[in-house]
Amino acid sequence: MKRFVFALTAGLALAAAGALPSGAARADTIKLTISTGQAPVFPYIGLIRDFAIPEIDRRLAAEGKHKIEWNQAYAGTLVKVGGELDAVSSGLADVGVVLFTAHLSKLPLHAVTYFAPFATTDARQAIRAFNETQQGMKDFGGVWARNNQVYLGTISVEAFNLYSKKPVRSIADLKGLKVGAIGPNIHWFRDTGAAGVTFNLANIYNDMQSGVFDAAVLADSVAAAVRLGEVAPYRTQIDYGPMVFAGITINKQRWDRLPADVRQVFGEVFQEYQDKVVELLGARARDGVAEMIAKGMTNIALTTAERRAWADAMPNIAADWAKDLDARHLPARQVIQTYLGKLRAMGSDPLRDWSNF
Repeated sequence: MKRFVFALTAGLALAAAGALPSGAARADTIKLTISTGQAPVFPYIGLIRDFAIPEIDRRLAAEGKHKIEWNQAYAGTLVKVGGELDAVSSGLADVGVVLFTAHLSKLPLHAVTYFAPFATTDARQAIRAFNETQQGMKDFGGVWARNNQVYLGTISVEAFNLYSKKPVRSIADLKGLKVGAIGPNIHWFRDTGAAGVTFNLANIYNDMQSGVFDAAVLADSVAAAVRLGEVAPYRTQIDYGPMVFAGITINKQRWDRLPADVRQVFGEVFQEYQDKVVELLGARARDGVAEMIAKGMTNIALTTAERRAWADAMPNIAADWAKDLDARHLPARQVIQTYLGKLRAMGSDPLRDWSNF
């Protein structure tokens, strides 16, 4: 009797398995941890959770061979901001969002767009030129292999503009102002008569209101998110340009163990993700600026000639950066030359040649 029950149970199990779609029966499970110190409240992190991961899952499910069991560790639950590069390198995280500005000691060349403002107003062009420059220069793009990683995609924020308590119509109007900035863009105010002040995004509204600084430079989508127009009623539409500030990477050993079709899906999805970020941040910037203007903020739009004059009046911020890195055998000048050259080939007109020093 026991043999009969066992045989019947086994037969039913086999029949049930046979009734499943053949792809589902063969699908193997791959466990991956994706981590970043930032939270999904940042749109480019939210898009990983809400677009990239579901889209990878959808495409793999359609093929029926593989599925991924994700461990999504955001907001510093596994890795703090600035620890992503080491986490992916060591395998603590399989996939990470590496903020270039938080890893400048190990990724100094990846700050290139911050030292070439006014190069383009098109974030897609900035991403493409950055990617092509990185791929074509071993001393630039090779840093990922040296850190045991494979590069999957690039993240760029839309144009940076100036928000202030009083009107700023030219670079001369910066004299005497305390200007808040984050990371390398603080160099944009060197030798302008302004004092650059590093700000904490969480405190920017209160700091502007209380007078810690008189103006701040940041992306419009961020300014809108923190309602900066309420305490900085003037926006100078100078358009320093989009800044490439982060990349998506995966641990090299983990990548090599992934099946070829899974690697292909990852590559395709994260290339699409780049554009999704541009679209989302662009829409939030447009809508946010329109709302702040509707609530009383004054927009001061500069002409191309005025923007070019502003760029020409700045010190060559790339010179010291590049000379220091070149002395360390890191080809910063060549990176800037190549990046600007690729932008020109795409039809962009950089307002200043920052490599001319």
